[in-house]
Amino acid sequence: MTRAGTHWSLLLLLLLAAVASRSSTASAQETAPAGRTGELIERYDDRSITLPRLALRVEASFWIRHTRGNDDTFIGLDSGVAFGVTDSIEIGLARQRVGMEHTYQSFGLVPLLLTPRFQFGDIPLYARFRFLQKRWVEIGAEVLFEIPVRTFFGASLGMPVRFRFSSFAVDLQPSFRLVFLDDDGGPGRATRPEFRMPVSISFNLTDDFYLGVITGFGWVDFDDDGFQMPFGLRAGFTLPVGERAMIDLEPSFMLTRLIDSGRGDVLNGRSWAVTFNARLYFGFAR
Repeated sequence: MTRAGTHWSLLLLLLLAAVASRSSTASAQETAPAGRTGELIERYDDRSITLPRLALRVEASFWIRHTRGNDDTFIGLDSGVAFGVTDSIEIGLARQRVGMEHTYQSFGLVPLLLTPRFQFGDIPLYARFRFLQKRWVEIGAEVLFEIPVRTFFGASLGMPVRFRFSSFAVDLQPSFRLVFLDDDGGPGRATRPEFRMPVSISFNLTDDFYLGVITGFGWVDFDDDGFQMPFGLRAGFTLPVGERAMIDLEPSFMLTRLIDSGRGDVLNGRSWAVTFNARLYFGFAR
């Protein structure tokens, strides 16, 4: 990793360490997730890293992404579905897990890349298990397989973490990803390793409206040209739909490679993504 990339990643890790230290001394006044088992929670900051028991999430996303390298603009649509088997186990064919809603690739149950030419995207199959739940933190494990339709087969192992405070939440998910390449990967090139650490901070201004900051870093191939850091903003609106359903509407804007070591570690404002997410939740537990 280059020197500038190292400085930025260390700064981010120090910030996360400060958050963890703050959370360990959190007072009893800080809120814990509300509601009974299986009950949907409207306030975004109070939600768990897994869906409630017998809850169903149906999602859709529209995004526009522009890349600096070849000055191309991509437009895509995707959808997904996820289900809470228990309060601590979630499975799905979906992209938008808690803390991971801001990715922008053609990736979902019916993913479509509309431009520059029409293509179907890859399909994610995942399971997420929450093994620790405290008032101020939740930690889990996630395994994800990428069923290749457009690119290559991939597998990821991650650890979703949510730090919860009285007025905001911090989500992060250190993940190791391995992509299995074919002959296009180059002579003798069978796999491509990646480490990713998406980070998001969300602030509920009211029970049904929140703002968020999106950042983190990724390191592809573990070489000097593979370090990337995004930065973005999002807003979310939650609307109850009767007694057992609700919907999230979430626009976001992100500089997808604000720092890109492959471009000399310069600030890059020409690679960006605009995304609009919609998530509909149904609670079937009684």
